[in-house]
Amino acid sequence: MNPVVRLGLKIASMPIFGVSKSYPLLRKAQEAFAPELDKDEEDDFVLLDQYLLSDDGESHVPIRVFVPKNELKNGLIIFIHGGGFVTGNVDIYTVPCARLATRTGRIVCSIDYALAPENPFPAGLEDCLEVTRELSDYFTAKNDPRLHPITIMGDSAGGNLATTVARLLREEEATGPDLQILLYPAVGNDYTDSSPFPSVQEKGESYGLTAKNMQEYYELYLPDPALLDDPRVSPLAAENFSVLPPALIATAEHDPLRDEGEYYGKVLAKAGVPAIVKRFADVPHGFFSNPRIFPDENDALLEMIKNFLDSWKCEK
Repeated sequence: MNPVVRLGLKIASMPIFGVSKSYPLLRKAQEAFAPELDKDEEDDFVLLDQYLLSDDGESHVPIRVFVPKNELKNGLIIFIHGGGFVTGNVDIYTVPCARLATRTGRIVCSIDYALAPENPFPAGLEDCLEVTRELSDYFTAKNDPRLHPITIMGDSAGGNLATTVARLLREEEATGPDLQILLYPAVGNDYTDSSPFPSVQEKGESYGLTAKNMQEYYELYLPDPALLDDPRVSPLAAENFSVLPPALIATAEHDPLRDEGEYYGKVLAKAGVPAIVKRFADVPHGFFSNPRIFPDENDALLEMIKNFLDSWKCEK
């Protein structure tokens, strides 16, 4: 890893940058340091900001849609950003989502869901469910194979929400996303010294995201600590994994969430769900949202995602 990047991660891991009291500052810092589009990238896609209205017309969820100009392939990617359920927004993820759209040739719909602690669980999850349900139902009703695969994708906390949305929709309605892409997903519920996953201890102190940060994020997200065992919060606590769609899971070597993400892939495979798991070497948590700092790894990740989507075969 670049020594300057490594130093920056160590500084970011210092206790003074804890989440519980400084999350408003953390939000502002993320916005200030979010990557910007290159001029040549701005001409590669069309960006649309929309609101998805609820059935009763009383609520709406902001979404940002990226439509690639040069090549448009079958299907849609519904993207759910990370940020510990507390930070992040569609603005911060504009560059990663734009590159995702142009590199895969797919339309990308990024959800600007409600954040904790102002909107604790299950508000953000319900926003993501609402958007995904509406889009999935609309595309499925068209009965046009060109509108598939519908892929749900998320990084970190967004990966948690993505796989939870996929499971709930396919359990309740027997419809939902055709594929899921999870980038270093938060799927467990224990970030203490008693965690069953070694990476929590091995990578949980000096690589940017710390184990303590994860505990604080969940404290802000959940109105009741007992909800940690709820499968809508901790995907590994679910009873039925067989309903889930095929998965592509990417993990990062220097990430406290690494082992739980890789274990989730094994759980899916054991349940009969096709799962591809790829660990990216010498990178920390969050590398997808930092394409300028980790360009080679991002290029490799986007190529892997493109191949995963291109290999999908309609089973209907």
